[in-house]
Amino acid sequence: MIKFDNSETEIELRPKPGVWAPYGKINLTIRNSPSVPLSLDCFDSNGLFVKTILYKDYVNEKDIQIAGECRVIDFLNGTITKMIVVSRKINLPISDDIFNKANLSAPPQ
Repeated sequence: MIKFDNSETEIELRPKPGVWAPYGKINLTIRNSPSVPLSLDCFDSNGLFVKTILYKDYVNEKDIQIAGECRVIDFLNGTITKMIVVSRKINLPISDDIFNKANLSAPPQ
């Protein structure tokens, strides 16, 4: 844990030694109440800050916190990708037929 105060917690995540991972370190910032991610700061294996992912405009829908906007800023490529949720459906019923043995053992398509 890097930082903890009344409003936010920041956690440093690192891959296990000897295991390949796309990032050498990720700093995750979480809003404490309600517990939702605010940002991910991604660093390469040399410690260079390469990407940040920002979450904002949370809404509470059926007791689930959902980010209304996610923004990915790639500092290596100089690109920004902004995703805005315009429609959502939460906890829709799923037919039991989806979880039959044939479907669960079928290779992904």
